[in-house]
Amino acid sequence: MKKLFIVLFAIMMATAAHAQFYAGGSLGFSSNGNSKSSVFSFQPEVGYVINDQFAVGATLELTAFTGGNTIGFAPYARYNFLKIGKVSIFADGSFMFSKTKNVDAVWEIGIYPGLSLPLNEKLSLVAHVGELSYNSGNVFTLGIDNTISTGLYYNF
Repeated sequence: MKKLFIVLFAIMMATAAHAQFYAGGSLGFSSNGNSKSSVFSFQPEVGYVINDQFAVGATLELTAFTGGNTIGFAPYARYNFLKIGKVSIFADGSFMFSKTKNVDAVWEIGIYPGLSLPLNEKLSLVAHVGELSYNSGNVFTLGIDNTISTGLYYNF
């Protein structure tokens, strides 16, 4: 039993030694001059790189807009399916739950493609471009027109 514990402990330590955590997120602001509405979003994010192809993480979405605020939580699994030079092309499979004051809670499930570019050993620039999603309001979204976001990650 003691030998099994030592082997399992050694495996855990070896895995942790090669683990890579990241933290970062994105800021966003948009304004519509015609309706005089504006939206500010802050999306902090943390994740864990399992290997060269897979990562898991979660995003906290905080959005303030004319007339309200929304908070959302979105865990995701990331698959890096192509690497061109330094650029990795990935897809996040995510389930988000969000709530806006005086409005029913909403869930959304989707695939969110993106790009990652390491700037150096510790910093990476990340962009999500488009979405394929469905939410509890029976809304199906497929597009890249207004769903582009960029962020910065710090790799530990």
